[in-house]
Amino acid sequence: MNFAKRDRVKISEDVKASIEKADIIYVSTSGKEGIPHLAAGEKIVIPQSGHIRLEAWFCVKTVENLTINPHIAIATVDPITKEGYQLIGKVEKIDDKRMMDGFVPDLEEKWAGLSTTEYTLYVEVSEVLKFNTGVHSDLPLSDL
Repeated sequence: MNFAKRDRVKISEDVKASIEKADIIYVSTSGKEGIPHLAAGEKIVIPQSGHIRLEAWFCVKTVENLTINPHIAIATVDPITKEGYQLIGKVEKIDDKRMMDGFVPDLEEKWAGLSTTEYTLYVEVSEVLKFNTGVHSDLPLSDL
């Protein structure tokens, strides 16, 4: 696979509207060993074409993977039409947005390994692809 630096893509207004109204955003990462990890979030914002911002209580593994390997795949699907988009990109920055408040000693063992931080991921998008359950191409929309 060629992971050479690609130019940022333009995200059309139609694609932007579809992605931003998604109820669930699927996020795929992998770490040093290349083992895939899938996470889900609910909030995606496209502040400018070619960039997105994801906000979620991502699990520890997602954030750990992204600090080692910033490449990311993000997908959204409309549950009624079963049509959506996949965004391929690279995380430029990870911010802690908010942390759970308080220390509860009785729950520390139960919460071990759980994310207690809401993160914001800033992603530069290099490809936008159609994503659905039917016949489709893996060609970026810019190549169609």
